[in-house]
Amino acid sequence: MLKKELWIESFDSALFHFNEPWFAKGSQAKKLASAKDFWGSEGPAGSCARTISQQAFHPFGWSGKAIEDYRDKPQEIAQFACFLRDKSALRRLSGQYKSDQEMFTALEAMDISDLIRELHLWVIRKHAPDGDVSFADLSDGERQLLMVLGLIRVSRGKRALFLLDEPDTHLNPAWQLNYLHLIREWTGVAADAETCQIILTSHNPLTIAALSRDEVRVMTSDDDKTVTVQPPFIDPKGLGFSRVLTDIFGMASTLDQPTQELVDERNGLARRKDLSTDQLLRLQALNIELRSLGFLYEERDKLYSLFLRKMDSVELADVVSLTPDEMKRRDETTNEIAEELLREQ
Repeated sequence: MLKKELWIESFDSALFHFNEPWFAKGSQAKKLASAKDFWGSEGPAGSCARTISQQAFHPFGWSGKAIEDYRDKPQEIAQFACFLRDKSALRRLSGQYKSDQEMFTALEAMDISDLIRELHLWVIRKHAPDGDVSFADLSDGERQLLMVLGLIRVSRGKRALFLLDEPDTHLNPAWQLNYLHLIREWTGVAADAETCQIILTSHNPLTIAALSRDEVRVMTSDDDKTVTVQPPFIDPKGLGFSRVLTDIFGMASTLDQPTQELVDERNGLARRKDLSTDQLLRLQALNIELRSLGFLYEERDKLYSLFLRKMDSVELADVVSLTPDEMKRRDETTNEIAEELLREQ
């Protein structure tokens, strides 16, 4: 996935920037002297920091000014740097742990213990001019994808609940469409269905386009601000992008407003039985314009005109969004009218 989707070939290097934690004691000189021992840190955090230092190229400490908050004045603090220069150093570090989950837990312990100030990571990337780029150079979508998939992957095999609030916001359409597939297949969560649960919110039709109705809950609120949560009346899977917008998200139309206004005007004229000369000319002009946009229905299509007349009582195209009940009623009414007209024909 890293090679195919992100063109990341391999690890290049990493720089761990440590700073004195809240529990560091003594004078500034003493804090600087104890930096190489990570200020007496113990447990998984201290053990991990020392392991990194053992694999690093020329680790060193220094005392420098830093700003924790832009409203504060710079303060002199003891700092320490460890540079993993290549993939071999990373392998020696990871070899100290039984699994990637155990290594992640140790790295997380350092962060929680207030030891890590910054972590700079570089990777070898295909087609990059210099061959290596930093994590910060990746786009928001790429970093978001790595963060979510990485966190789920290192948690596989455990009892876990993931709450993802619109994680697909910065992704391109191709990744949005395959996002849930990547979660299932790449993270291994599909094999942990009994222990690992994911609740994801999204406003993106591409993200849910391959799901069944049992996997989706549509949240709506009425004029009284009462929130209703229920499955859609139809499976998103197989609907296509446009119908997911109309049948799941409740949009009355997927057309832009100017085009929708032309369609509404054409439909209004087409459903009338007696038209004046000016109205006939206008209807003809609308049909020509809409035909150029890919709309092929014309007034002479009698079956479609009959359909429009019968749909007049449930016309909802001018509504901004529909409730689940309105969507269901529109779908049922449309099917009933179509079946009735076909029987008559």
